[in-house]
Amino acid sequence: MLRDFRLMTDGVHLLRVERDPESGVPVLAAYRLTSGGRAWATPLPPGVDSVWTQGGILYGQGDGGVVVLR
Repeated sequence: MLRDFRLMTDGVHLLRVERDPESGVPVLAAYRLTSGGRAWATPLPPGVDSVWTQGGILYGQGDGGVVVLR
């Protein structure tokens, strides 16, 4: 289960955690602010199901605690 549906932006993309439509695994997906089209998606580390930013750093949280995402 995904714990969080926060929307974030880097000024170019809208970022959010969602499930991959084919595999069902959690991914961090980016959508273009200009068109709304999906720009990219990348799988989250195993167990991570929540993502947020603080001080310009992207963090993930899940079963194993908090991790820094790079």
